[in-house]
Order: sequence, then structure tokens, then C-alpha cells
Amino acid sequence: MKIDYDPEADILDIEIDKGEYSHSIRISDYVSIDLSPDERVLSFEVAAASKFFKVAKKNITADCKVPWHLLAEVSRSMKPEPVR
Repeated sequence: MKIDYDPEADILDIEIDKGEYSHSIRISDYVSIDLSPDERVLSFEVAAASKFFKVAKKNITADCKVPWHLLAEVSRSMKPEPVR
């Protein structure tokens, strides 16, 4: 798993798996997921991450209170439906 944060854009990207990108699905106002052609979750993107997590930008990856180690397990079991 790879976690990147761009403080200028305030976007947190959590890469779960490597693979060919197919499309993204927005699951909330702040969160979208990137999927492979076979619907595997490749990554989560959190826009306005400091607002979403209610954390100062300088502490975004340390103080988010997200169970990072569980994201990979959760993403393996997800089969999101595309928004139509």
C-alpha cells in the first residue's frame, strides 16, 4: 500500500493495488475509487482531505484516524456498482 498526500491540492491518494486503470467511481462528495478493468479497487482518492478528516494539512497522514492496514482487506471484498 502506498499513501501520498498533496498539501497544495489537499488530495490524499491511497494506492491499494497496482494494475491497469479503467475508471473511477465517486462514492461521496470527497471520496472516489479507481478501478481496474476487472473491477478491482486500485486506489482511494480523498479530495479536501484536511476537511474530510478534520485534521491540519501538516498532520494529514499521521492524524487521520483511518485504519490504513484494513483498507487493503476491505478493498479486496468490494465490488462497487458503477454510477449511471
